[in-house]
Amino acid sequence: MRSCARGIASQLACGVKQIYIFALTILMLAVSGAACATHAKKRVKKVDVDGIDISHHNGKIDWKKVQKGHPEIRFVYIKATEGASWVDSNYEYNLKHARKKGFKVGSYHFFNYRVGAREQFDNFVKNVDRSKQDIIPMVDFEKYGSEKNASKVVAELKEFCRLVKRHFGVYPMIYTNERIYNLHLYKDFKRYHLFIANYKQRSPELKGDARYTIWQFSERGRIEGVKECVDLDRFHPDFSLNSITYSKKKHKK
Repeated sequence: MRSCARGIASQLACGVKQIYIFALTILMLAVSGAACATHAKKRVKKVDVDGIDISHHNGKIDWKKVQKGHPEIRFVYIKATEGASWVDSNYEYNLKHARKKGFKVGSYHFFNYRVGAREQFDNFVKNVDRSKQDIIPMVDFEKYGSEKNASKVVAELKEFCRLVKRHFGVYPMIYTNERIYNLHLYKDFKRYHLFIANYKQRSPELKGDARYTIWQFSERGRIEGVKECVDLDRFHPDFSLNSITYSKKKHKK
């Protein structure tokens, strides 16, 4: 009888524990969603936001809702490609419909440190039409493997940028975070337009005399018409949309 009693007590305790874990999981999900929504209420204001950047995580966007709910948004960077062969299946849709609603749109490539510059460039230009770009192209550089590998990867990034310049007639914007720029990019890319991620409630502090063009100050914005949280971007006071406008006539081959 004693062993049976211990078994029942053990089962009851296990059941209570499972209920507790389930309730805690639901609570965490609710808090996470609320945090994103609360953040958006603080951030998405006319004086705060100049643009957004999106990727495959955001899916197909309802650009009519974005236009109606957020007239302060002036530009959009859309992820087109990654590595040597990956293409965002929603890229063409988002590009077409964002431009239809009057947003100034640019395309970006996510740089894969395991793949050579030429292969990545070929993927990018195969899928990005120069005639449909309103702002200069961009390359997203976030990973380089190990510190030992960094200089080799940065050299490939430089080659990618050279190829982009030859094709588009302009060097791409460099997207990265404050830490990576100050560690590995400050020597070779300080004259580029820089798109810097920094979520520390202060503007980016860059090594040397470089200045960021765009500051990605949040990754948790909520925009009507966009699934999931979205990145929120702001121009440096000395830059504007005119600074990154892509002139199709000027750069036409």
